Amino acid sequence: MSEQAKNNVLSGAKLRAKRELCGLTIEELAKECGCDWRDVRSLEEPWRGVGVSDDVAIAVGVCLDELQERMSRTLDYAVSVYEEFADVARTDAPAIVLPYYRDQAEFDKYSRDKGCYSFANAVTRACLAAFEDFGVPTRLYYPAEDEELHAMATKSRMMGDIE
Repeated sequence: MSEQAKNNVLSGAKLRAKRELCGLTIEELAKECGCDWRDVRSLEEPWRGVGVSDDVAIAVGVCLDELQERMSRTLDYAVSVYEEFADVARTDAPAIVLPYYRDQAEFDKYSRDKGCYSFANAVTRACLAAFEDFGVPTRLYYPAEDEELHAMATKSRMMGDIE
């Protein structure tokens, strides 16, 4: 691997930690990055001695950075909306309702986003942790089990559209 690629690629342990933070399996990350799962495994486990092209290594690093940035923007947005309405929330204390997906098929059917349900669930877990720090009540639901609640939650999310 060239020096430039080494400077742009995370160590195997950091790559795995970032991937797991995003809630993705090796296969899911490979699909998001448009590469083979064996390439991602080789990057995470460099001691195996299987080489990966510089282009693939850089693409995986960039893809993970973009996913983490998306997660961060979503979390920042959720917290800013809560802070904007914090006075109302303190007096009424309604639970913030967030979807949690059982599998890819449920995500594909009920989410307006494209991508991997594991990533969406990781974002939900990050939001839950942030709201817990604020002492905000939260509630998870499976969209397939409560389509009416899902329609209401989707409508309120669309009022403050985020990527």
